[in-house]
Amino acid sequence: MLKVLKEIQKEHTKILKEMKEKVQKQLKPVLQDFMNSHSNIKAIGWTQYTPYFNDGDECIFSVGDLFATVSEDYDDDSFYGEGWVELYGDPEEGFTKQDWKDLKELNDTLHGLEDFLKMVFGDHVKVLVTQKGVEVEEYEHD
Repeated sequence: MLKVLKEIQKEHTKILKEMKEKVQKQLKPVLQDFMNSHSNIKAIGWTQYTPYFNDGDECIFSVGDLFATVSEDYDDDSFYGEGWVELYGDPEEGFTKQDWKDLKELNDTLHGLEDFLKMVFGDHVKVLVTQKGVEVEEYEHD
């Protein structure tokens, strides 16, 4: 009986490792392809973390909403800083309707990949994607 459980655990670990490697291999190139096909967009980014406190409820890892900028002079310290916009309502100035639609679709897709994003980028991080690549740095939050 225990031998069966150990085999299940071993198989589970193997499958998770394979999925992590597959996602790591594919995710960054997909994000780069998105940026390359939307040359008007200079950067996109999001935060992802497990909150330290949730008013008595369970603290669960989540991926924050996507931010984007068409400005060359964006604040790289905070997505709430200069140049960044959140994806609400109609397209913000400088974004095409197609860019806006694609960004919203990417945002929805990222939210469906939370477990994989945590595997690839980690917890308590800010992810910044530009034409040059993907940067991940530690993110301080409440």
